[in-house]
Amino acid sequence: MGLLGCYMKLVASVLFNLQPLTGTMDDALLGGSAGLWWSNLTGILFFHVGNIVSCLDFYLHTPPGASKSKGWLYHGNLPVTGMWVYQAATWFLVASNFMAFSFNGAGWGPP
Repeated sequence: MGLLGCYMKLVASVLFNLQPLTGTMDDALLGGSAGLWWSNLTGILFFHVGNIVSCLDFYLHTPPGASKSKGWLYHGNLPVTGMWVYQAATWFLVASNFMAFSFNGAGWGPP
């Protein structure tokens, strides 16, 4: 399960790089200087789901050195706490991407 979260974040990193790559090409078929219109939203969705999978993996399979009976700031629990903070932060990124997203150049999306 941990590898699934890792692979989802790897796919997200490729998608995050598509928008600036295609934006520098300045091709009208690829969105002009703005780049591909769907890659950032798709990337953050993959990254967010990858974070959720990682949190679920940490919950089901406690990592070495971590302890469910100790606090969030216990040294062994810091990677788990960090993953939960990342997951909380990506909720805001998903929401902001949906608010700024426009479907194929439409005025505002979602419809």
